[in-house]
Amino acid sequence: VVPSKLSMIGKRFRDEIKPRNSKYKVEIGPAFRFGNLWETQVLKDQDQDSFIVLVAGSIFFDESINIVKLAISSIKRIKSNGIKLFIKVHPTMNIETFKNHIGNKWSQYINDAQEMDSKMMPDLIISGMSSFCLEAIGFGIPVILIESMMGLSYDPIPETVPNILWRKCRSSKEISNAIDYFRNRSNEEIHNNQKLSAEIKKDYFEPVTKESVNRLLDFSIN
Repeated sequence: VVPSKLSMIGKRFRDEIKPRNSKYKVEIGPAFRFGNLWETQVLKDQDQDSFIVLVAGSIFFDESINIVKLAISSIKRIKSNGIKLFIKVHPTMNIETFKNHIGNKWSQYINDAQEMDSKMMPDLIISGMSSFCLEAIGFGIPVILIESMMGLSYDPIPETVPNILWRKCRSSKEISNAIDYFRNRSNEEIHNNQKLSAEIKKDYFEPVTKESVNRLLDFSIN
C-alpha cells in the first residue's frame, strides 16, 4: 500500500527524505495548506513599548493547557508591563471550557486572539508540537517551542533551521529567558532574521502555482 512516488511540500523535505530509502521517487508538490505564506510578508521593527506574544494551542487539550500555564508563569517571572499575551485556542476546543481550566489568571494575564486588530502582528509565538511553528518562522516570526512531556513527541522544526529563529523550552524559566532574548534583539538583528526566514520559506514551502499543481497531478493544463 506504500506509494512508489512521494510528493513533499518543500525541497528541503525532499532532500532529507531521499537518503532514507532510494527506491521511492520523491518530488516537490505545492504546499496547499501553507499558501498564505506567499501572500503575506512580515517586515516589522521592534516596538519597545509593546511586545505581543501569541500563544497558539495545539489540538490536544491537556497540552494546550500546559502551554498556556507555562506562558503565564514565564510572564510573571519577567514582571514586565510591556508584554501583551494573546491566546488562540484550537478551533475544536470550547473557549469557555478552556477559560475555566485556566481560572482567574485568564482575566489577569490573557487577551483573546479574536480581539487582536487585523493589522496587529505578533512579535513572538509560543506553541507546541505543531507544523504551525515552522509556518510562523516562514512568516518571519520567532518561535518558542514547548516540548511535550506527555506521550510521544517530535520536533516540528527541522534541525537545519537555525536556532536564532526559535527556542525549545520545557520550563517557565527557559521560556522567560527566550522571551528576553527575542524581545531585546536590535532592529538590525530582526531584519537579518527576517531575511533568513524568507530563505526558510523558500526551502520548506513550495508555492501553489499552475506549474507545481501540474507537476503533482502529472499532467499539463492548457
